[in-house]
Amino acid sequence: MPCKSEEGLGQQLVLCQVYHNCVLPHTSIRQALAAPVAPYGRGSAKVWRPRTPALAAGRTDHVWSLREVLMFRVPPWPQPQTV
Repeated sequence: MPCKSEEGLGQQLVLCQVYHNCVLPHTSIRQALAAPVAPYGRGSAKVWRPRTPALAAGRTDHVWSLREVLMFRVPPWPQPQTV
């Protein structure tokens, strides 16, 4: 669906930035675990904790899912007071 206005483009850009900073774990900032965590079933033990830039900066306490981002209710911006 093409963007039809500057405001729509801005909203798409913000969604892309939120996905990059809150949802997508980055390997360059992952954190080593003190002890490996055994997997459930098959697979190798986990030795890293995934982190996002927002988590590394202390802006959030967990890696968000895309569903969480899309369902998050943002309060309306303060409206300018008219005199």
